[in-house]
Amino acid sequence: MQPFKESKHFIRSLVLLIFLNVLVKPLWIFGIDRQVQNITGYAAYGSYFALLNLSIVLNSMLDLGITPFFNRAVAAEHVKGSVLFSQAFSVKLLLSIIYTALVFLVAFISGALTGKLLLLLVIMQVLISFSLLLRSFLSASQQYSKDAWLSITDKLFVILATGFVLLYPGVSGSITINMFVVIQIMGLLLTIGLGIFFLFSKISTIIIAPFKHFDPAILKLSLPFALNIFFMASIGRADGFMLERLGDGGSYEAGIYASGFRLVDAVNMGGYLMASFLLPFISRNWPELSYIKPIVNTCRHILILSSIVVMTFAWFNAASVNQWLYHARDPESADMIRILLLSLLPMGIIHIYGTLLTATGHINVFLRISGFFAFLNIVANLFFIPRFGAHGAAWVAVATQTGFAASVYFASQLKTGMKILLRDVLIYILIASLAYMVLK
Repeated sequence: MQPFKESKHFIRSLVLLIFLNVLVKPLWIFGIDRQVQNITGYAAYGSYFALLNLSIVLNSMLDLGITPFFNRAVAAEHVKGSVLFSQAFSVKLLLSIIYTALVFLVAFISGALTGKLLLLLVIMQVLISFSLLLRSFLSASQQYSKDAWLSITDKLFVILATGFVLLYPGVSGSITINMFVVIQIMGLLLTIGLGIFFLFSKISTIIIAPFKHFDPAILKLSLPFALNIFFMASIGRADGFMLERLGDGGSYEAGIYASGFRLVDAVNMGGYLMASFLLPFISRNWPELSYIKPIVNTCRHILILSSIVVMTFAWFNAASVNQWLYHARDPESADMIRILLLSLLPMGIIHIYGTLLTATGHINVFLRISGFFAFLNIVANLFFIPRFGAHGAAWVAVATQTGFAASVYFASQLKTGMKILLRDVLIYILIASLAYMVLK
């Protein structure tokens, strides 16, 4: 595929991906996940949120960087994708066992071992990992539209199934956290089934004999990606678990924090989706800056400008948003919305320039930066959470993400030569000023 045609194909597929996710995922987050918290309560949902974050932080052991390594290798080197997929699939089967043991060990040591809920969350993370591997194969093979449809399959199923339970509790009983997780597992099984269907003609022999192409050397090659995933998960997720373990309010504090984090997760969806598309596109076309630069700049404009508008609106209207979403006038919950959404801007920059570093082969630079800020984030939370609870964790998150974003941007500029022009900065400031005047 010619670079110009590929760029057009990329843009069309990215628009489809964002369109589908904008239709489905906000409904999942605000119509389903939010309502589950409202029904089960801050404490019960807070326990779920804490264990979910623990399972996500340790998720790097489940993947060991195989998925991003695989994605970049297929896209950049044009190697035989079926062989790499077989290798990755084989390793994931083994890592799933190791991951399960590790999660239960950490939960036992930290006193968070809860049995059935934790097991369900572990199963869910294993299935998520396999679904991401399938999607990575599709995107690396330039099958962007199939990846886009697959990205919403599990959430669409959960919306329909959980929505039925919420609307007709007399039929299936009132929603519980365990039931909610089981429904998510069923949605992931459907997604994996569709992914295998999309790829079956190419990987039928892999599914039947997954260890045929097993090569342990892939673990060494993918290790930097694994460490980077672990560090980034620690920066974004460790605080939720630490709040439940260290905060005076325990699960309730974690639930309050989750009420604000949910909004960050919803808006940040666009950045995550862009990054997943940018990685194979940049890898395939590097170092042709004439093709890469317009795409990177367009994605950056979208993320920064949308972040500015959302952050400004939330700062002045957090109480109203909190009342609308959670039917409560809790000032602490409103503060979580106001504070945590400030992290949207730096997170957008990380998505763009972290992906640029990874796709251009500078993963070790990205790794050193993410490792430093992961360590800084945990140390800061150990100090601030026992003293300030959810407020302390929220401000630590904003500060960590800001420092992380600045470091990633300057490292990317140094390694790739791509930078934000002064003209663009002035435009961002102008939009921020207009947003302030209109939304205040």
